[in-house]
Amino acid sequence: MNRNQLRIREEVAADKAAVYRINQEAFGRREEADLVDSVRATAKSFLSLVAVMDDTPVGHILFTPVDVSTGSDSNSAMGLGPVAVLPDHQRMGVGSHLIDVGLERCRQNGCGVVFVMGHQDYYPRFGFQPAADWDLYYKTHDFDPYFFLTELLQGAAAMLSGEVRYLPAFDEA
Repeated sequence: MNRNQLRIREEVAADKAAVYRINQEAFGRREEADLVDSVRATAKSFLSLVAVMDDTPVGHILFTPVDVSTGSDSNSAMGLGPVAVLPDHQRMGVGSHLIDVGLERCRQNGCGVVFVMGHQDYYPRFGFQPAADWDLYYKTHDFDPYFFLTELLQGAAAMLSGEVRYLPAFDEA
């Protein structure tokens, strides 16, 4: 796939069914799709992007505000996830492009830090590092091997410490 064939844009209301299908098919279950619907219904702010090829949504990424027990405000930190790509478009760079564009949009919106829960071999290629290196954790330190952050604004992570809390919808998923 040529990245020129792929367009990343903000989700619009007409994308709701396609985004649900993308998340359901990518993960092979409904939980992530239901989570996105719940965030849409309850969150005051979030960033939801779709990857479009030939006018058809083929990928989706969601960024939501997170709170950090010490030092954050509503715009200073976001959580990445889920990121989903239709199975027949996976391993073509769609997810990577969604992450790159999403991180840049977060930076443009004044976000200093983005957190992600994910695979330690995948997310470091986007600049993510273990959040535990900054004394930041999700729920318990049991998640430390899978919990990462990337600084979008230099020095932003040093201003944070403690537990990172996602929107309530994530605990209900």
